[in-house]
Amino acid sequence: AFERAIAAYAAINGPRHPVTLGLEGRLGQTLMALRKPAEARAVFERVMLALEATVDERSPFLAQAYANLADCLLVLGDAAQAIELAERALVIREALADDPLQLAEVRWTLGQALWRSSRDRKRAVALVTRARDDMRVIGDAAYSLPRVERWLAGER
Repeated sequence: AFERAIAAYAAINGPRHPVTLGLEGRLGQTLMALRKPAEARAVFERVMLALEATVDERSPFLAQAYANLADCLLVLGDAAQAIELAERALVIREALADDPLQLAEVRWTLGQALWRSSRDRKRAVALVTRARDDMRVIGDAAYSLPRVERWLAGER
């Protein structure tokens, strides 16, 4: 169904239109939920590269693409590369200040990546703590909050 929808959007808007690429990003998220990170990585990389070539460097679409690929790389065990992408996403999200949930999520991702790579663990804990605090304010929409709280309680 995703592939048919992506083909339809690509036919109408073009394959590099942000809406088409956003739908492809959701396909990648679905593959992650189905525990197919290698397949998701290929989708996320394609989306990220297309967005880098077509949208402003401060685009929320690009921030989401960076965050999606960073999350995927964490699952695949590549925390070092996840740091770079999560840092890019964080810079965009902080500048936009448009979506508190996405900002909290990218802090959570970056914190995990820093911790797993044993780089700047103090900053990792600070980022995850801030993500938790922001997620508590956001409420039920903050779907990662239970994982964040477990992580801060020592389940790393």
